[in-house]
Amino acid sequence: MAKSITRLTIFISGTSETESEKSGIKTVAADLSKKLENTHGVTIKVKKWPDDFRPAVSEDPVDEIIRQLDGDFDIYLGLLGSRFGEPTSRAESGTEHEFNYAISHYHKDTSSIRIFFYFKKSHENAFEIDPMQLEKVQQFKKKLPSLGVLYKEFNDIEDFLNIVSDDLYDLITNEWQQDKWEVRKVEKSKIEQGSQIEVETNQTDNKEIVTTEQKIRSILTEQEDDDDDDDDDIYLLDILRDLHESKDSILENMDLISEYTKDLGDNVSRQTEEMNIIQSRMATYQHMGGSRESQKLISQLSNIVNTVADEMESYSRKLNPQVSNLPNELNIFLENYSKLYKYQTSIPNLDNEEIEEAFDSLEFFIGKMIETKDSMIRFQKTISEILALTRKFKRSRKRAAASIGQLVAALTIGINKGQVILSDLDQYSS
Repeated sequence: MAKSITRLTIFISGTSETESEKSGIKTVAADLSKKLENTHGVTIKVKKWPDDFRPAVSEDPVDEIIRQLDGDFDIYLGLLGSRFGEPTSRAESGTEHEFNYAISHYHKDTSSIRIFFYFKKSHENAFEIDPMQLEKVQQFKKKLPSLGVLYKEFNDIEDFLNIVSDDLYDLITNEWQQDKWEVRKVEKSKIEQGSQIEVETNQTDNKEIVTTEQKIRSILTEQEDDDDDDDDDIYLLDILRDLHESKDSILENMDLISEYTKDLGDNVSRQTEEMNIIQSRMATYQHMGGSRESQKLISQLSNIVNTVADEMESYSRKLNPQVSNLPNELNIFLENYSKLYKYQTSIPNLDNEEIEEAFDSLEFFIGKMIETKDSMIRFQKTISEILALTRKFKRSRKRAAASIGQLVAALTIGINKGQVILSDLDQYSS
């Protein structure tokens, strides 16, 4: 009998400076879905603007996003860095607008959704931060506890992906009950909007009732699982063959990623130096009143910035195959290592040179993943610090950040899985 699967939807809300993190959540969700489908009958879908919303016309774009959502989400996940965003018809920014909708939705029915909010600690150049935007972020952050909302902070994309993966898994395994969230009782001191939430307690009166039909289904499922036991058998030569075939392909992909990232990083560094020189010259001409020379320099600066934008577009296109393939390839590759570990520990005193060589190569493989991931994080930090002097540059940087976010997420998940396998192996060996 096929297992019933429930789809939980995460709605991601945040400014464009968190694009890497937002894109990385999709990879995290896909990885968690593989675990939760088997253990809890749950799979996760991610919705974020603009990827998952159709074009439309409305007086307010955020109102249109909310209209298309129509309450069809189970987790609201908000993200902010040093920018708060631009005002909408109903709030100080689109993120706040969407958050207000989510918190109102929660108050109407506490079993309908859950709310997560994360703040990225700013590592930007202090001179490049908009103080008014940062002040709005700080004010919003201070307001959340009075609304009963707990939030977390993170340093970079790797830190965020590890945090959000743990938080989502913990939330779903502890609070999702068949077809809704655990019911909560919320007491408010005031009815009007903006009132402080004083107490929030879990309602534990509802007990799970197992019907006769559910018991019969459970027995039938166990019988089907027994019939499928042969599918779980582990064959050493098949595993070793699959590992060798996939390893070379993944290493080649990671080498390409590193090559693309280094080439673009070198170009960006050179062109950033040129931009700094031109900006210094512009400041000099402004003091001297040289408007004609300033116009020439502005044109030169614009050309350099748009050249960088073109190179980032090319970078994103080159990464597309890796974004599509690498997460799944890594997952299959590391699942085979898990099978290899299971095979080795199932046979006492097993001494096999090929198995030992395979685990030795896993250590090298993890090192390669760390090297690739770190180079991408450094590059993402580099491009995030460049002022968006043209619209073209801002769009290109956003697309590059999305690709980087998904790949860093896949690599972070792969590193964690690989390190768990090696840790288990060390404990077994000792």
